[in-house]
Amino acid sequence: VANDIDFATYVHAPWFIQLQGGFGVMVSRDAIRGTDADASGGTNTALTGRLNLTVFPASRFPFELRSEVSDSRTNADVIGDEYRSYRLGITQSYRPESGRDLYTLGFDSSRLVSGRWGTDTVNAFNVTAVRYLDVHTFELSAAMVSNERSDTGDESRLHSITGRHAFQPASSLHVDTMASWHDSSFDF
Repeated sequence: VANDIDFATYVHAPWFIQLQGGFGVMVSRDAIRGTDADASGGTNTALTGRLNLTVFPASRFPFELRSEVSDSRTNADVIGDEYRSYRLGITQSYRPESGRDLYTLGFDSSRLVSGRWGTDTVNAFNVTAVRYLDVHTFELSAAMVSNERSDTGDESRLHSITGRHAFQPASSLHVDTMASWHDSSFDF
């Protein structure tokens, strides 16, 4: 049996702080009966929850905090091992008063915990800058992602940097140039 309740509200005004969240409970009962009189089984309870907090969502510097705790047994898409998922994300953006420029900094962390295969942790950090100058658009982004698995000690690291320049002097002419660098390392 699983039940979820979600809500959305704001503090003071919708442009100040927006709050979205939810929680759930899942109760399961396992029973194994054989041909003899012995029976075994157990009852499990799992709590889930999620929260999304956005501060100044319509401003020049919106901040967003996201968190979630879930259980694989509450998701019908997953068949196989049971695990618990923990996620945390933080995003800070800035848009100058004049112009359409945008600067964003973000961090996301995800952890899967299983009694069978341990803990799998992914951390991702990214930064993006977009600058508009007359008929030119410049974009630069960088990302670093790490993945670690506790039971085997396996690790992977991914790094990337991408630069883009767009030039549109007329509606019929558009020149787009991009360069990127990617680095991957694995330790098994």
